[in-house]
Amino acid sequence: GFALALGSLPSKLLAPSEEVLDSVLCCLCDTSRPDARVGGEGDAETRRNAVVSLSRVCETVGMNKVNRESKSVSMNQQQVTQVFEAFLLTLQDYNTDRRGDVGSWSRIAAMTGLETLTSIAVRSTLDYSSGTLEQNPVSSVSSGEVNDASTNNDRIEFVFDKKLCVRVIGAFLKQMSEKLDAVRAHAGDCLARMVTEKDPPVPFIPNKPLLLESLCLDSEESDTCVRWSNAEVTFPMVMKIATIDEFFPAILSGMVVSVGGLTERVTKYASKALIEWARCRELDDSSVRRDTKLGKALLNTFINHRKEARVILPLVKTVDVLISHGCLDDIMSEPESEFVGPLFQQLQIEARKLSDIHRLFAIINVSLALLSTRHTEMKRCQVLPFLLDMLVHRFPRVRRFTAEQLYMHLLEDESIVLKSADLDEAMDYLVQAPWDAEMDQESLFKMRKKTADMIGVEIKEKATKLPPKQMSALKDDFDNYASLVSEVAR
Repeated sequence: GFALALGSLPSKLLAPSEEVLDSVLCCLCDTSRPDARVGGEGDAETRRNAVVSLSRVCETVGMNKVNRESKSVSMNQQQVTQVFEAFLLTLQDYNTDRRGDVGSWSRIAAMTGLETLTSIAVRSTLDYSSGTLEQNPVSSVSSGEVNDASTNNDRIEFVFDKKLCVRVIGAFLKQMSEKLDAVRAHAGDCLARMVTEKDPPVPFIPNKPLLLESLCLDSEESDTCVRWSNAEVTFPMVMKIATIDEFFPAILSGMVVSVGGLTERVTKYASKALIEWARCRELDDSSVRRDTKLGKALLNTFINHRKEARVILPLVKTVDVLISHGCLDDIMSEPESEFVGPLFQQLQIEARKLSDIHRLFAIINVSLALLSTRHTEMKRCQVLPFLLDMLVHRFPRVRRFTAEQLYMHLLEDESIVLKSADLDEAMDYLVQAPWDAEMDQESLFKMRKKTADMIGVEIKEKATKLPPKQMSALKDDFDNYASLVSEVAR
């Protein structure tokens, strides 16, 4: 309530001086942060209200204008930049509680704020109302050029540049790529208004004709009432825009959440759109093969979101989908592949000290898929030992799952192991051994050693072992209902 009240004040109270306005903006920006706390706890309503008020304050006080009647000041360049950063940070709010993804409330409000602030910044920067543009304002703004009259005017401070434009448009595209219908709908509406604005048009948009064409906004007769909430319609449009290199990382980070999500309808159409895009052999803006660009982006996503369950689980599932549909075959079959090795390293890092059953299962599935590559040395010296380590994992469910899946892969492809290996006996042992039984760790290590000998793999015994009592007392995250509720909300 207090946060909303600030946004309802007139300019003479909000901004009688730069110091007061700065205090108001700092207060709202701090309150809108995803990690902001009220009374030691997160409050989704307060964060959303702070974002709403930030947008209203921007409209009220404006930028680079003098209001002598109310004796108030407007936002300067530093303050506008501060609010832009606050809105962009709010778009990273994915907090959840028993009500679900409550962070989406703040993200929706932040998108409205970004649209508003972008319009204010562009108008103030170009001093459109003062007539300082060239005779052809549309062409000059579209190309990002400002004439000498406006650049020499000390009162005009250039805030909205190409880098910021890419970040703002990318943020909208990321939200359009994600799994919540309401978020996609709002992001689509905001982006459509922004890129079709003519009074004045937003400058610095990379490859704007292709962006408009992909969104079916390239002509005045185009239907501007697209149902952005419809995954079947929106995802193919977004993937067309993914050919623009500046927007590809943002789009992919949103698509992986949809492809690896739990909503069947969203997952179906997101997977279809991503697979069709990845299978296309056309070169993008940078003349780089799509699978190469996709592989690098996936690895960067692993690095940027390390140990972040909300992203890593759908990311690993997405990699599994792409591998199973042959979208990454070319880069995985290269003799000096720059994708397979780094990918497996990221899987190992994520599996380390992990207690989330969902992620462990997904990591095991992708690791098994790597057994089908031509990298024989890596398979036998790294991947198979890693999977054998999963056979002595502290969770019985993980041990059983690994044994069953390894059996299936050996059944399908005998070339995974050496020809001298006793494959039939190993497969029988994987199926019949009591991997999910409660037993001491020494017995499990003996079972693993026996399996390794049968398939001809050398393993190194770990020096540290858990006491038998501690091992039997461990429980996985799959054993409680709260974990399921949390997973659905992601």
